[in-house]
Amino acid sequence: MECYHLLRKENYSLVRKKIENFLEKYPLKISEENYFYFNNKFEENFYFIFFIHSKYVNVSQKEDVLKNYKILKYDYPFILAAYGETLIEFDEFSKAKYFLELANKISPFDIGILRQLLRIYCIELDREKIEEIFNYALDIVYDEYYLFYIYEFLSEYYLQINQIEIGNLLSQIAKEESFNVAEKHYIKDLFNKYDINLGFNEELISHMEYIVNLLNKKGDFTESYLLNQDCADLKRFNRKFKYY
Repeated sequence: MECYHLLRKENYSLVRKKIENFLEKYPLKISEENYFYFNNKFEENFYFIFFIHSKYVNVSQKEDVLKNYKILKYDYPFILAAYGETLIEFDEFSKAKYFLELANKISPFDIGILRQLLRIYCIELDREKIEEIFNYALDIVYDEYYLFYIYEFLSEYYLQINQIEIGNLLSQIAKEESFNVAEKHYIKDLFNKYDINLGFNEELISHMEYIVNLLNKKGDFTESYLLNQDCADLKRFNRKFKYY
């Protein structure tokens, strides 16, 4: 928490000192263990039931992960991500990438970590990595705030490479409450042209519904109820773009 406030004050030298002292005292041998940190039960269930079988997880690692994983009880990814963010400010991009990628491995659904990686790749003008991370983020995002956040960042990227039409649309789309039929056709066509998810990933919503039922069967009714509300919000958002 102290590092969070120091980051907001842009006191990067002190953040760096505190985190380096912490990492020296409590090293995490990430290369030797399969550590994870999840923000809620949806993320944990989603990872081990569905995500681990996706294109984003190396096939050769799956069996080992399922047998030997450990769930961290504290937010170690935040510490790694804060360190990565701090290193960016010192222009130490290679080292920053290393720690941010570790943070992403431990907490694969944290959009804030992906944002910091995008900062580096935008500075380095690595178009392939930028688009790879955007596609990944749009596949796994399940919160409207972060979806808008991704669209805004993606807008800045497209405007930077002089793709004005899609850049402007991405900037405006999250602010609109409703669209007429012609606008919806235009939005869908332009998103398809650039291969961008329009709204939330429908496959992720299906997985969310499955996990709602799973939590119900386990008697975890509070988590199930809250997740069902989130699922309804995602469906409601996606319906804004239906034109039939």
